[in-house]
Amino acid sequence: MNSMNLNTLNKTNLPTYKIRFGTLSDLLQIEEVHKKSIRNLCSKDYRPDQIKGWSAVIYDPIHLDKSIKNDHYKVLVSNDYKIVGFCHSGLNRNDSSVGEIFGLYLDPDVTKNGLGKKLVLDAFGYFESLNLKKYYVESTRTALQFYQKMGFVVCSEEKLYATRGIEFEYVEMEQVVP
Repeated sequence: MNSMNLNTLNKTNLPTYKIRFGTLSDLLQIEEVHKKSIRNLCSKDYRPDQIKGWSAVIYDPIHLDKSIKNDHYKVLVSNDYKIVGFCHSGLNRNDSSVGEIFGLYLDPDVTKNGLGKKLVLDAFGYFESLNLKKYYVESTRTALQFYQKMGFVVCSEEKLYATRGIEFEYVEMEQVVP
């Protein structure tokens, strides 16, 4: 087989991904992506005890169902129907004129391929459909540069976020759309 045919073969065997709305039946795969993302991607920026507590979160089906019904909850699915990422976005809980990204997680095996960007652009499209002019995210240290590339600017000093007895550092970021 010559190299041209091999390249053609490799291109046709690459996985493809689609973004769809999440469902409650996605719960276990969402939890798995959440754990893998934190344990593998965030471990360079956070202490082991923070990673252990943060990644041990078990998603409450009632809370997930509410998020899916009330917010913009999208999952990234590979051509073999495996969820490899998700983005939870919606209206900011304190100011409904602001769109907020509540969470963005990717399986470490699919990072650096523009898939996180696709999920965030999907959230931006949702915000635009609501005529929102300001977007907000609480970024981890790990995601800071990614969100800066997506047009967000830091608007706070580093803060501590406490969840389920674990504290970890984050910064508030915003983007104002003309």
